[in-house]
Amino acid sequence: MTPITQLTVTARHEAGHAVAAVARSCGRVGIIHAITVGEGRGAVHHRRVPGEDWAIALAGPWAEARFLWEHWSPGDDWDDESDMSGVLFEVFSQQPSDYEAYTGDLHRWTDKLTGDGMDASAATAAVQEMDLDWTDALEALWPAIQHIAALLIKGVTVTEGVVRAAVGQAYSSSDPQPVTAAA
Repeated sequence: MTPITQLTVTARHEAGHAVAAVARSCGRVGIIHAITVGEGRGAVHHRRVPGEDWAIALAGPWAEARFLWEHWSPGDDWDDESDMSGVLFEVFSQQPSDYEAYTGDLHRWTDKLTGDGMDASAATAAVQEMDLDWTDALEALWPAIQHIAALLIKGVTVTEGVVRAAVGQAYSSSDPQPVTAAA
């Protein structure tokens, strides 16, 4: 079992962002410019994918929470959770910029749908469904996130091509297909 260190947690967080940026890019290239990871800090420098900020913002904390939840033991900072929602909440509470990007973009999607004439409750339900579909897709992408994180931990320079290959492998090994936001 991989030990929980600041580096192993940060690597998963940044790998989540990188995998999401590629998975949500609709095949566009030149999305990722650089991925950096160090003790307690990291960043994925990527080109913005319009309408996908929420998905990319969610993926980092989701991957961090997924890793921590997998290694949960009694006495950890969160309650005994049968799912990882409590862990994700805890991670988001420590990542305000990711949380703001995630919730802000989901609100923009809801506003867009209502502006296009959809009933407010139907728009909210559609956005919630989009969010749930993406978390299912992230679970399918977990092997790609783990692979990229392992490379980052080893100090390997991870290119967009490496991330694309990992995403392709994860999708070919599971049922879910790449998910993009509603048009």
